[in-house]
Amino acid sequence: MTEIEATFLVVTLLLAMMALSVPIGAAMALSAFTGIAMLYGTGTAFFMVGEVSMEVGFNYELCIIPLFILMGNLATKAGMSADLYQGCARLFGGLKGALAMATILACGCFAAVSGSSLATATALGQVSLPEMKKHNYSDSLATGCVAAGGTIGVLIPPSIILVIYGVLTETSITDLFVAAVIPGFMQIVIYALTIAIIVRVWPKSAGVGTPTSFREKLAALPQISSMFVLFALIIGGLYLGIFTPTEAAGFGVIFALCIGVLRRSLSLRQVVDALYSSIKTTGMIALIIFGAFLLINFFVLTRANITIADYILSFNASPFLILLVILLIYLILGCFLDSIGMVLLTVPVIFPIIVGLGYDPIWFGVILVIVVETGMITPPLGINVFAIKSIAPDIPLSTIFKGVVPFWGADLVRLALLVLFPALTLYFV
Repeated sequence: MTEIEATFLVVTLLLAMMALSVPIGAAMALSAFTGIAMLYGTGTAFFMVGEVSMEVGFNYELCIIPLFILMGNLATKAGMSADLYQGCARLFGGLKGALAMATILACGCFAAVSGSSLATATALGQVSLPEMKKHNYSDSLATGCVAAGGTIGVLIPPSIILVIYGVLTETSITDLFVAAVIPGFMQIVIYALTIAIIVRVWPKSAGVGTPTSFREKLAALPQISSMFVLFALIIGGLYLGIFTPTEAAGFGVIFALCIGVLRRSLSLRQVVDALYSSIKTTGMIALIIFGAFLLINFFVLTRANITIADYILSFNASPFLILLVILLIYLILGCFLDSIGMVLLTVPVIFPIIVGLGYDPIWFGVILVIVVETGMITPPLGINVFAIKSIAPDIPLSTIFKGVVPFWGADLVRLALLVLFPALTLYFV
């Protein structure tokens, strides 16, 4: 069997297993193992399994992932998400759509300690949906803003996907985190403007928030200060070179633990639960990373990714046109694949093309994450939509998808701005 035939077989096998709902990590690992065994024998395939296990298990940069997951879980167990939402609601008090805007801001702040879209959407959804329902918000706006707000967790540092992209492409994780700051704040502002437009066009979609005085707004600042301080310390420390991303993750865990203990909102049982939840999530992500790295090794052996990149670049088409096609492919894939699996599966093939076209790898990493997060609210998969459905079972899926449509459009506007003006992403790098 030739290398081209083996590659075709591996891709076909991978797609078939994904269609049968085999977990994507297992699907990538099994298809890659099969391809390596057919080309080089089972001995080489088993050797590659051991080699990749060592590579993934002892990769220092990947230590960031469990630490940031633990940091987010500790913050959730300590009740920081509820305080954060209440503080943001006070800041927007009296505005039409204030609670929806507060949800978006709270999602942005919580993302700075979570790094996970699902964790952000679930944590804030549990505290914000009952409040919005109490103030006569429409189900579509309430659920839509929470599902869309959760996607901020994918981009604003610490971002698990940016860490994975950095490891895969050997791009500076610190530079990726710094580059994501402006696009992340843009997302919060554009989402807030989207809510303002929605409540103006459809006044009955939201109630008027409870007015708050200037003194009450000032009193709300301590409720959100811990998140802002943590975000500032992590990004500031990385930008100034005080610590590495892995050290920043460790610092974040200690900071979240200390805040919970000082506020007496974190018991020993809750710490154990946070550790257990972090282990489960890390195990799931580790399987996906292992499968992806095994598949990458298969591509390296067969040079399939380089062959595809050379073939596409040989067309001499406009770099901008090729970029648009790549982004469109990612938008389509986002309808069917989870974000981590999609990045791990496609970056080894796409990255050589992007480099060959002359695009900045840091800029593309941020653009990639934005496209991936848009897929998280795109039907028919829309993983964030299903996360909101799990905490609001009485609301139909069609209503939640209807609610995310305006935010999906806002994401496309932001994506267009960042593609047309790369300096917005690379300003601080």
